[in-house]
Amino acid sequence: MPYITPPSKSVGSPLGAADWNSYVKGNQDWLYQQSAQRHGCTIRRNVTQSFAGGGLVTPVAWNFNVEDTDGYHSTISNTQNIVIPSHLGGIYAITWYWQHLGIGANQGQMIIRKQGISIARTVYAPPLCTMTIVYPFNGGEHFDCAVYNGAATGSDVSVSAPGSEAPYTPVLYCYKVG
Repeated sequence: MPYITPPSKSVGSPLGAADWNSYVKGNQDWLYQQSAQRHGCTIRRNVTQSFAGGGLVTPVAWNFNVEDTDGYHSTISNTQNIVIPSHLGGIYAITWYWQHLGIGANQGQMIIRKQGISIARTVYAPPLCTMTIVYPFNGGEHFDCAVYNGAATGSDVSVSAPGSEAPYTPVLYCYKVG
């Protein structure tokens, strides 16, 4: 898929499914496929996962490896962690996105945590949520992607599984860029 120049959007304009697929997801796919000798992974959550309300932070338990060049992710143990191989420390581009329908605007956050400590967080407005960072990692360090649900206790939210609100299944791209 070639890079597609996105159209101009005004602040607050919604991003529909066609725009999302063409200009966000498609261009991320294109970006991460540019190096024939790339190192990294593309992983998904392909079954629904719930995130409890009441101000809890819960990591996404990724369960399906689309691509994993060097053993960054295990689908058997510590499925929330992406571990940088010991010989591949460097600068990484990380993008993750998901869709949910359960938390109101400004009640939730997407968080990336390195060794359990937040390195990036953003307040999101449902239903389409995306986050991209470029960050240095040493070999052997790990990170996870977590969801903060600030809604009231009992106001659980679920990330979508394929077939429900596809194509917004939670996806994580992590590739070495330097």
